[in-house]
Amino acid sequence: MDNVSYKGMDSVSIHQPNYLPWLGFFHKMNQVDKFILLDDVQFSKNSVQNRNIIRSRDGKIMLAVPVLTTGKFGQVTNEVLIDKRSRWQDKHLKTIQMNYSKAPYYNVYKDELEYVYQQQYEKLTDVCVNLISVLVKWLGISTEIVMASILNVNEDSTEKLISLTKKVGCNLYLSGPSGRKYMEQTRFKQEEIILKFHSFVHPIYTQFSSKDFIANLSALDLIFNYGEDSKKVLFGEHHN
Repeated sequence: MDNVSYKGMDSVSIHQPNYLPWLGFFHKMNQVDKFILLDDVQFSKNSVQNRNIIRSRDGKIMLAVPVLTTGKFGQVTNEVLIDKRSRWQDKHLKTIQMNYSKAPYYNVYKDELEYVYQQQYEKLTDVCVNLISVLVKWLGISTEIVMASILNVNEDSTEKLISLTKKVGCNLYLSGPSGRKYMEQTRFKQEEIILKFHSFVHPIYTQFSSKDFIANLSALDLIFNYGEDSKKVLFGEHHN
């Protein structure tokens, strides 16, 4: 696992706010000084922006936040409204409880998780940010989180990433590995911004409910299984 840290180097990474993100999201966040949640770009329907996976007794189960998309093609992420016709908060909380109540550390975090789910939400971004914030706290990550929408950057694609990096006073940008496919890498050099690419190997850890390991679940899975040691597992410092 690549645990290179760019903290203290005026570093930033940028990612769309996701619902109950996976471990790679937090691994990347922990390697930089600032992490921008890209909430002012087009919403991607049926993606990890509004759904993610936890472990069930039978394998995997998806939790999806219902959102209003009819007639709203091209809407910006921070404008996406939650469809309140279903009791999704109660359903998600109950599903998490059913599948993790016997996990070693579930009881340590359940009250705070319940509090987050019991709030009233109008927009998808609000629930995502609240859950990201509590997961960041549980994982002991100190990276500063900034919302892209308050930075008023109107460019697209590579130019937007460059402008956001400059706006928060950084000169090193940590991209996800897929950035190699779509970014104009030479533009970063022209703007004297150091460009790095995130490398992540998913840790294998003991999951209380089965011997067969399932990767790429929400970070909740690791936290409920390892508690305060979750950060050590995520960053390769823990040995089973």
